[in-house]
Amino acid sequence: MSNLHKMFINVTLGFASIFATAFLWREPIYLITLLLIFGSLMVYVEDKRTVLIYIIGFILGPLVEIIVINIGGAWNYSEPHALGIPLWLPFLWGNASLFINNINSFTKK
Repeated sequence: MSNLHKMFINVTLGFASIFATAFLWREPIYLITLLLIFGSLMVYVEDKRTVLIYIIGFILGPLVEIIVINIGGAWNYSEPHALGIPLWLPFLWGNASLFINNINSFTKK
């Protein structure tokens, strides 16, 4: 698969993650399922080792939001499920981390 093809797939899955979140944020189980599918496809397209990037984004992204929301009061979610964030947020952060990593990887090639 060419780098251009991989980049197209990554961008498509990145935007699919955003639009799925925009439309399904009130249905966390459906949204989490889709985000996991999109994330899995992003890992498959790039490299199996990017699972570590997903895990780091999955943990650190929401952790920072929890701190900023609960200590700083910077913003809030209309339907938080735990510690001020929605259940689907770690999955979106995981996909965002993969998206950024994959774009970085593609632009270096």
